[in-house]
Order: sequence, then structure tokens, then C-alpha cells
Amino acid sequence: MVSIKYIFTFLLLAIISTYFAFLNPVQIPIHLTQTIHFKVSAVVFLLSSSLIGALVSAFVQWTHNIGRIFKSRRLKKQLIKKIEDRDTIDRLYEKGETHFHAGKLDKAQTCFEKILLKNPEHLSSLHHLGVIYRKCGKLTDAKRIHNKAISINPDNTRSLYNLAEDHMETN
Repeated sequence: MVSIKYIFTFLLLAIISTYFAFLNPVQIPIHLTQTIHFKVSAVVFLLSSSLIGALVSAFVQWTHNIGRIFKSRRLKKQLIKKIEDRDTIDRLYEKGETHFHAGKLDKAQTCFEKILLKNPEHLSSLHHLGVIYRKCGKLTDAKRIHNKAISINPDNTRSLYNLAEDHMETN
């Protein structure tokens, strides 16, 4: 959409060029090649130059807007994907926690591993998975998982406690 400022600027240039054309009715030679040339009045030359400038600036503005539209659509798709992933992780975590507390460790392990595939730094899943590994006797895997949780957040007491329990199990 063309703004009022551009319309007034174009009209002002048109009026000025018309004024100068009436004061100076001069023919301007325009050479396309060395042998091909034609003469155009000054007013036609000025008006056509203004029109071409307006068309070029409108085209540049249009292409800029098209670029912004595609960029905003791409960002919107990325945002929707992140939200969907977060919702999926939340559902899986809730399901995994339910299985964990019900004692179905194999189903809980599957849920927490799926979460860690989508978000490898999901601390709660790391904690639960480490505990599951410890309960299943996979103490080296439990230590590895709890060390990973500590590397993500070194001040987390839950991670430190779980790692201490892993070490107590291995004596």
C-alpha cells in the first residue's frame, strides 16, 4: 500500500516537472545506440523518470514485504513445532511418572528415553531414568545418567543425592 507521503511527493514532482516543461519546451535526445536515438520533450522525460522511480520503489517494497511474510511464516512454524514438542514431552513425562510410581519400570523407562531423544537435557527424566537403571542393577548406566544431570545443573541436590545413592549401591 502506498503511503500519503509518497503520493504527495510524486504529485509535487509532477507539478514541478510540468512547470519547467512549460517554461522550457526543450527536446531531449535519448540515444539507445550510436545510430538509434529519438527526441523526447523534457516534461515527458521527467514524468516518465518519476514514474519509473515510483514503480521501482514499489517493486522493492513489495519484494521486501514478501520476504518478511515468508520469514514470519517460518518462525511461526518453528514456534508451533516447539510447542507441540513441549506438549508431547509433558504427556510422555506424565505417563512415565505414572508408570514409575505404579512399579512398571520398563514402560516408564521407554517414556523417559523418548523424552530424552527429544530433549537430552530434561532433568526430571534423567533423574527417573537413573533411578530405574539403579533398580534394574545397571549401576554404570545409572551413574552415567546422574553424572549427565549434574553436568547440566551442578547445584541440583536431587542429582547429587541420586549419584551418591548410585555410589552407595556399588560400595
